Amino acid sequence: MSTEQCRVPHFTTWCWGSMGPWSVCETSEQKTNLEDIGRRLGQHVVGMAPLSVGSLDDEPGGEAETKMLSQPYLLDPSITLGQYVQPQRVSVVDFVRFECGEGEEAAETE
Repeated sequence: MSTEQCRVPHFTTWCWGSMGPWSVCETSEQKTNLEDIGRRLGQHVVGMAPLSVGSLDDEPGGEAETKMLSQPYLLDPSITLGQYVQPQRVSVVDFVRFECGEGEEAAETE
C-alpha cells in the first residue's frame, strides 16, 4: 500500500501574503482532489491559528480550541476540521503557520 502525501502550498501556485501555511497530509489511496484538500487545510491553518494537530478522538472545543482537528472548520463552522477530513480519508500529519517578519522584533531587541 503506497502513501500519497501533499504539502501545501506548491511553490508554482504560491500566493505571497503576510501569513502562510505549510500543511502535511497523507492518504493511503490516490486522490485527484488532494491538492484542493491541502489548500483548504492551509486556509484553516492561517485563519484559525491552531497550536497542534490533535486527534479525531478529541472533543470539539469551540472558537477557543487550539487543537486543529477539534476546531470548527473555517469554511463550514457547523463541523470540525476532523469531521471534514475523515470522510476524505486524509490524515493531517503536521502543519506550520508562519508570518512574514516573524522573529524580526526579537532580533532587533538583542
